[in-house]
Amino acid sequence: MHDTEAEFALALPLGGGPGGIGDVRDWLIEWKWDGVRAMLRCDGRGGAALSGRWGPPLDPGAPGVLEAGAALRRACVIDGELVAWRESADGGGPEPFRVLGAMLAARAQNDAPPAQAELFRTDAPVFMAFDLIALDGDDLRPRPLTERRRLLVELVGTGRGDLRLSPELAASDWAGVERLRGAAQRAGVEGLMLKRRDGCYEPGRPDGARCGWWKWRAGPGTIDAVLMRVRPVAGGPPVCVLGVWDGRTPPGLVPLVSTSTGLSNALAAELAARVGPIEPALVFEIAFESVARSGRTPAGVMLTHPRIVRIRSDKPAAQADRLSVVLALADR
Repeated sequence: MHDTEAEFALALPLGGGPGGIGDVRDWLIEWKWDGVRAMLRCDGRGGAALSGRWGPPLDPGAPGVLEAGAALRRACVIDGELVAWRESADGGGPEPFRVLGAMLAARAQNDAPPAQAELFRTDAPVFMAFDLIALDGDDLRPRPLTERRRLLVELVGTGRGDLRLSPELAASDWAGVERLRGAAQRAGVEGLMLKRRDGCYEPGRPDGARCGWWKWRAGPGTIDAVLMRVRPVAGGPPVCVLGVWDGRTPPGLVPLVSTSTGLSNALAAELAARVGPIEPALVFEIAFESVARSGRTPAGVMLTHPRIVRIRSDKPAAQADRLSVVLALADR
């Protein structure tokens, strides 16, 4: 099979949450990467090729991935995602798709202009392998994911080179999966993939009734912000002015959002008695739909549909988010 084209297995969007798909233990949870879906085909004799779902071959854009695949010395077809990766002392992380697109386009033209020199020194496309569909001539697609995953781990290991394993995420219940989804934006990914552990590899788009792969895109982003001021509102709940640290020395708070949405009646009544500036001690988790840069706000960004999720009683004000975190979300 490794010498022929193989159709990609596709996922269906999980719109209403995972409550109707069974026990969380039956599902493997992974990040949904913000990259280019690709198959790495290795012939076992030192040759390798990388192809996407459409468009020209991806080989020129990822020479390191091809070298890593050739070094396996096994005939195989690996399904995964080509991702722009920024290395750093703490392991780094994925970059937005636009970085990968620019990288692939420039490398396809054998052109890395001076303006992009820093990008090419610090970013490298890596292949996040998440399925093994053929090995040494055997078609693994009918086998359960647990077996394919075991063989994939044995084949590529868990290292951090150009070819690396897409990690399995741990969650003991669906609430834990929801928390992972909430962390997706900060992790630089699009959301989560949920794959049935006993499922085979089904090429093409699956039937909803028996879908083995679901994609659950990140829901609202979240920011931990400090309560700066409470403004009274006649006939309604008070408005909370919340800010994030500006990153200066000494640090200061920058107003980020004003909202009363999400306040419980009890908390609204408590805050109504504290109108005016507030000593920076109370941290709120704020959810929002999207974030974009704006020249009309003190923070330089605007959150859409902000709402208070909860008080972060476990987090001191000094550990609330910095403005740089919000700006990074706006630039993704």
